[in-house]
Amino acid sequence: MGITISGIVFDGPYLLSNLEAIEGACVYCILYKQRGSWNLAFVGETSNLDDSIKSHHKRDCWIDRAGSESELYIAIYPIPDSTVRQRQRIVARIKIENEPPCNN
Repeated sequence: MGITISGIVFDGPYLLSNLEAIEGACVYCILYKQRGSWNLAFVGETSNLDDSIKSHHKRDCWIDRAGSESELYIAIYPIPDSTVRQRQRIVARIKIENEPPCNN
């Protein structure tokens, strides 16, 4: 499985509620489906993707966009040896190209 966002192939999307901790740095996208199309709600980066994503400060925005918590998905672009700056550049590019509403 995979989804391309801003020319980058992400793993997933996976149901966010089924997410298990993923060791290593990555860029992640929170998605929801509407009328058969994937929509980007949020993009972020982390050095380790763990259960804290499920209590993220933007979670209410994600749920508002998706309509319910059970409709939230996550796509992951693992970059194990990346720096924070490298991941932030990818996030910035995706934000510019897609304007995810929950990144405001």
